[in-house]
Amino acid sequence: MSNVVVADEIRNARDLVTDGTTISGPLAQGKVFPRMMTDMLAIGEQTGNVSGALTHVANRYEHELNRSVKIFTTALEPILILVMAVLVGFVAVSILSAVFSMTSGLDAGT
Repeated sequence: MSNVVVADEIRNARDLVTDGTTISGPLAQGKVFPRMMTDMLAIGEQTGNVSGALTHVANRYEHELNRSVKIFTTALEPILILVMAVLVGFVAVSILSAVFSMTSGLDAGT
């Protein structure tokens, strides 16, 4: 696992599970995993359906991630349009400023 904090927490939970405790207990104590996930895991352990509980948690977080990505991409488009408009406006004002300063310099010389 590439995340060191999560890997340490899972390693700690694995050690405690081999000693006879539940999976959800050590994961909840570590405060690394969300409370909703550890609560769902505890319910799955109590009902004997851990795989179903983990599947439900995975589906919920996948739906939440898809929703967040959709919101981000929806908000990103107008933000990029605004940034491009500001850049184009800056370039236009810079070019017009240079042209006006050159033409005003020609009028002063005559």
